[in-house]
Amino acid sequence: MRSLWISFLFVFFLFPLCAWGNESVPIRVLLSSGQSWVRADSSSGLVVVDSYTGERLAEARSARLAPKGNRLRLGKKLLTTSCVDIEPAFPEYPMRLDGGRWYRGSFRVRNERGRLSVVNVLPLESYLYSVVGSEVSPDWPLESLKAQAVAARTYALWRMEENSQKIYDVVDTVADQVYNGYHWESSRIRQAVLATRGEVITHDGRPIKAYYHAACGGHTEDADYVFPDAPFLKGVICEFCRNTPHFSWSRIFDAGRVRSVLAARGIRVGPILEIKPESHSSSGRVDTLAVVHSWGTRLVAGARFRMMLGPGTLKSTRFSIAPQGMYARSSGETAHLPASRAGGRRTFRFSGRGWGHGVGMCQWGARGMANAGYTYRQILNHYYADQQIMRIP
Repeated sequence: MRSLWISFLFVFFLFPLCAWGNESVPIRVLLSSGQSWVRADSSSGLVVVDSYTGERLAEARSARLAPKGNRLRLGKKLLTTSCVDIEPAFPEYPMRLDGGRWYRGSFRVRNERGRLSVVNVLPLESYLYSVVGSEVSPDWPLESLKAQAVAARTYALWRMEENSQKIYDVVDTVADQVYNGYHWESSRIRQAVLATRGEVITHDGRPIKAYYHAACGGHTEDADYVFPDAPFLKGVICEFCRNTPHFSWSRIFDAGRVRSVLAARGIRVGPILEIKPESHSSSGRVDTLAVVHSWGTRLVAGARFRMMLGPGTLKSTRFSIAPQGMYARSSGETAHLPASRAGGRRTFRFSGRGWGHGVGMCQWGARGMANAGYTYRQILNHYYADQQIMRIP
């Protein structure tokens, strides 16, 4: 009886993975929304198909779609449907969207309340050819590219399950994974994806939300502090991203600008007198920030504060803050003056380490580990400690 129960559990947990493992399983990537028109073209020609009935509506080298009421207009022809699939005449040829990037697979164009959304539908493994090349350099060591491929595949599968009832699985930006289309592929990236085909990181038999980031600055973060949906991802020491462009950084912020940014997000404060860390996470990142102002003190989550100021500017929450006094402009030059000097403006220097939220795999650290001779599985086992790597059919 016990062996029968174990067999049931194995089939129960593995079945969804088997269904996802086939590289023909499509992933749906939201490329754009809210558009007034869409144009697709392909050197091999393309076919426009009604998404609901499968009826072929047109064959051409290019197609221009616009919303009309709750339907679509193809060129000058009013269609009876609100959703179409644009497919290349020959599947191996990519298509171009709005005169810009080229993509594998098909485009699903949908009229949503008088505006168009475009979803790229393509095989999961083909998607990874672009994601890995968009996230990291194809010139990096092959083992780091393999680690990136497994992490990206795992994250995509998690999102496919999470968003199965939506019209798309992932977006094409850092909000999920960067996906820049066909021309970001390369032979080395394809080699890394194919070498790890079907491999995913799991927890209790399910794909995890395999977060990753550019550089951790010496220690990754416990997910509890940033992403409560992945409590099993714990921070680890990383000695491999030290000699990278993002290990350390410094930025100066004007107090007036910080106040304006907070106000735009619904946080109203008086003139800012001081900004200081209130509490830290176990990895040393700022968990809570205190904004001391003329009306009192306002506490803000460190991760939220970073996103408000801009994640490309305030690169991480692993920072310290030093007041820079005030500055005054004279003859086009900027001079730092004592904080008590009237007429000046208060500034703060943020000095930090790393780039990104810090959870999961450190991409530059993975590169460093690969350069030091570690395999991709050793890299993944380091950053996703106590998780299992499974190969699915």
